[in-house]
Amino acid sequence: MLAVLLFSCIKDNSSSITNSISENAVVLPPPSTSYIVIVDKDGNRFETEIQDKVLDDGTRISQKIQDCINNSRNHGDFVSCMAHLTNWLMKNGYITNKEKGILMNIAARANLP
Repeated sequence: MLAVLLFSCIKDNSSSITNSISENAVVLPPPSTSYIVIVDKDGNRFETEIQDKVLDDGTRISQKIQDCINNSRNHGDFVSCMAHLTNWLMKNGYITNKEKGILMNIAARANLP
């Protein structure tokens, strides 16, 4: 099965809480953040620390990656789709150049589609 999987991670910022908080205060953890994880046909798991951001059209980066997987006939099509996607994501400020490189490295190595 081809999939882009997501997992959530809550970072513990409790060390920044001081004793000045009253006994009745409720301290909520920061919202969980989803990171992009890609699993290929061979079961290889490529974990990233790239946030799965919501795009202006309401979709997430992971959904766009899944579209590349679903709409590609072969590995070359997939890598090409990912190149177009990551260029667009970087141009529009959703990912950095470093994150683009990480995603393209995964696209090149993953046994997808």
